[in-house]
Amino acid sequence: TEVYLDAVFAPAILTNPNIFYQEGWHIELDENNKPSYKGVVLNEMKGATSDVDEQIGDHLSEQLFGDTCYGFNSGGEPTVIPTLTYEKFCSEYHRYYSASNAYFYLDGDIPFDKTMALIESYLSKQEKVENLPEIPVTVPSEERAHLTAKYAIGPEESLENQAHLSLARLVGRYDEQVKLTAIQVLTDVLAGSNEAPLPKAILSKGLAQDVQLYLQDGIYQPYVVLHLKNTNMDQMDALKQAVQAVFEHVKAEGLSQDAMTATINQLEYHFKQPREPQGLFRNFQVLNSWLYGGEPLMWLKMEPVFDEVRAMAKDGRMDQLLEDIFVTSEGWKELRMLPSRTMTEEIRQAEEKVLDDIVSQWSEDDFTANRALNEKLVAWQATPDTKEQLDTLPELSLDEVSDEPSWYETKELKEAGIKVLYHPIDTNGVVHFRLYFSLGDASYEDLPKLSLLPELFENLPTENFPEALKLQETLKTYLGSLSFDVEVYGSEKETRVCKPYFVVKCSVLEENLQKAFELIPEVLLKTRFDEKELAKNVILQMNEMVKQYLIGRGNMYAMMMAEAAFTAKAAASEALAGFTRDRFLKSLCQDIDNSLPAYLSEMEDKARQIFTGSRMLASVTSTEPVSLLPLLESFPEGEKATEEAAYQANLPKKAGVLIPAQIGYASKAYHLSRTGRKADGSLAVLSSILSLDYLWNMVRVQGGAYGTGFRTGREGRLVTYSYRDPNPAGSLKVYDDLAGALERFIQRGEAFDKYIISTIGDMDPLLSPVQRGAVADRWYLAGISYEDMKQMLSEMLHTDEEKLLSWKEVL
Repeated sequence: TEVYLDAVFAPAILTNPNIFYQEGWHIELDENNKPSYKGVVLNEMKGATSDVDEQIGDHLSEQLFGDTCYGFNSGGEPTVIPTLTYEKFCSEYHRYYSASNAYFYLDGDIPFDKTMALIESYLSKQEKVENLPEIPVTVPSEERAHLTAKYAIGPEESLENQAHLSLARLVGRYDEQVKLTAIQVLTDVLAGSNEAPLPKAILSKGLAQDVQLYLQDGIYQPYVVLHLKNTNMDQMDALKQAVQAVFEHVKAEGLSQDAMTATINQLEYHFKQPREPQGLFRNFQVLNSWLYGGEPLMWLKMEPVFDEVRAMAKDGRMDQLLEDIFVTSEGWKELRMLPSRTMTEEIRQAEEKVLDDIVSQWSEDDFTANRALNEKLVAWQATPDTKEQLDTLPELSLDEVSDEPSWYETKELKEAGIKVLYHPIDTNGVVHFRLYFSLGDASYEDLPKLSLLPELFENLPTENFPEALKLQETLKTYLGSLSFDVEVYGSEKETRVCKPYFVVKCSVLEENLQKAFELIPEVLLKTRFDEKELAKNVILQMNEMVKQYLIGRGNMYAMMMAEAAFTAKAAASEALAGFTRDRFLKSLCQDIDNSLPAYLSEMEDKARQIFTGSRMLASVTSTEPVSLLPLLESFPEGEKATEEAAYQANLPKKAGVLIPAQIGYASKAYHLSRTGRKADGSLAVLSSILSLDYLWNMVRVQGGAYGTGFRTGREGRLVTYSYRDPNPAGSLKVYDDLAGALERFIQRGEAFDKYIISTIGDMDPLLSPVQRGAVADRWYLAGISYEDMKQMLSEMLHTDEEKLLSWKEVL
């Protein structure tokens, strides 16, 4: 609490402009006096605004809200950030960051009196501010009704099916609980899956490749967005007509009672079963009304709201809301986003011109001032914090850290000859279970193909549900959640093999268990792979999604590619979720009408082979033991497969992937299996030290990347990464001096208890019951025992300089 209070009410940036120049922006000149912008947040926003979805959101906000606070990009437009001065920043801070304009939220088992006294110690130094800023109410108007903008694609990409059409309109106020919840239900009923009325009509006509309809809430005036992805400019008028026709048809036919019931059940389940950190979830719910003068607990009291929305579904008011919000054509803002192969280069050239124009007008005094600014900044960045400064930070002592690791019990049971792992955890009437089907006989080439199987199961019909929409409604009605994934587990003792599984994850109220037992085999054993058009839509959508992931989450791709060379698990993980998967997906989509039938036939054969009792391991997390016997007996016995597989990646050891963005990502990896050493707790502490000390200062503070880190694992991984990085090649060079950085850290003689505590905190995050069950499964499948965890924790707690320095040779 003290750290947050200090950061908000006594930030160092008010007295140290170097923080502004580092985090915001400044100009650097190279040896030829060529200028460039540097700044951590500037680079973060260059990365954020490379994502077409982010750009669409920013444009729509400006169209809807104009020059009010909601009409601006809160992170800052990269072209505008360099117009902000330090003096203006400080002025805006004093305007908005006053105690009079602050909200305090406390949650959990806190020392109340002590915490309130701490808050009082800060507030007592603040002056009351009158004339507080207010959030202006936007009156819907015809202004900014139409906008056309560009977004960047790769220079060699096709322009075909790359345009986006988005429509948005204001729908009410933050305190209209029933109305807003009902609109959430409507958006899901209308467009919650490819077989919902709106996507089905659009996709069947070939007018777009994906349809998203959602409510943007949590603000004073919520709004709905309809996003039609991957279309062409000449199809947009037809698209709008098709959308309007669907809304009018659904209104004339009446909304499906089953569909509304299913969605309301899902919303209520997820509201009652939030994942950790639940305190943060409750905080957001409170702020949804409190920030705007509403009753703070409004959005935490949802039972009457769900009851009223159910009544609306029955008495026709939902149909009236459909007409009021969607059928009417008034109040909508329209945005057309068109692809540009040259935009990335145009942005770069425009920034260069702005900088050249600025520098061309500098006097000799300006050059001198800029040199002085940068010299002061570099000197400050290179100067370690003093002991007096460090002593101001509150710290735990190692004596306060328990030497007992968190551990979730696993009991081995057997039903129908199948091993069942039972984790006794209080789940408040919900049963969480997983089914693991071994893929140990899958080849490396099979893995990218199998990675698409979860999406197909979630979107295709089955024998007894020939309409996929009816199946999806039934699943929502009775199950809290049902999802599928392909996961890989590895042992720290043997890195040449791994255990790949197709995983079924289900959470269900205890009274609906029997329905889960009926529906899961229906999906796994009776999915209709002959529905080629439905499958085609799913695969095209996934192809677009992973392209955007590569731009926005390139650090994950870089890490997977770098690590893939070292272990079977890393090779498999990359093939399932990395560049290898994306390359397969792209090839499948290039001639999808001809390549799809053979792929679907192959997946149908794989499904018959995989989903058998002989390949299955089951897991249950519940308050009391629950029998899965009816479910397990519904699978054929089949032929047993090997559990372990050996994989080798088919990737170069060094690679560069070109993306249409103004920033990049850089990763480098190694593995202890090449050294003969085993990981221990001191290696985990070392990763925290190098991440938070050396890499933070070199890659983020001085290099300008928004994020960086060094990750290790008990199986032996060592991998660095940078995130939204303006100079990835420079970061690779920084990684080369990890050993020197370790030696310099030890020579400084700095205490590292805080790094030990940070490492232990990462090892023991706050987890919900379903997450704890998943972690217990992972321990079991990786062969990790309680003794292993206790030893790792002990090694962390007893890390010393000698143990840290022992890793220098490895680095």
